[in-house]
Amino acid sequence: MKNEPIFLDGVFFDKPREGAPDFVKGKMAIQPEKLIAFLKNNIEHLSPKGWINFDLKQSKSGSLYFQVNTWKPLVKPESLERNPNISDEEAEQLKRLRDNHNVDLVDDIIASDIPF
Repeated sequence: MKNEPIFLDGVFFDKPREGAPDFVKGKMAIQPEKLIAFLKNNIEHLSPKGWINFDLKQSKSGSLYFQVNTWKPLVKPESLERNPNISDEEAEQLKRLRDNHNVDLVDDIIASDIPF
């Protein structure tokens, strides 16, 4: 069963205005109250270090939107034990994440190599 997409609320991205210089790739707007509420209601999608990952996508109609990237690698306990750069608390958070969420199996991943 495929997971339903989770759309980031409170953050908006749009194409640059007509006539904008080439180095302007777009514009963003943030509604802090909506974004904060979204993060509080979707805490399970935060990484052990408190980050949320999302992708900028384009709909068939051309609208740009953000979708939460829910993929998480499986971190094996032995990988955590080999890594001197990760604290015991971070290792426990990663173990809980692995045990409580749908994750992909990745062999020999080192927790500090995870970009989130």
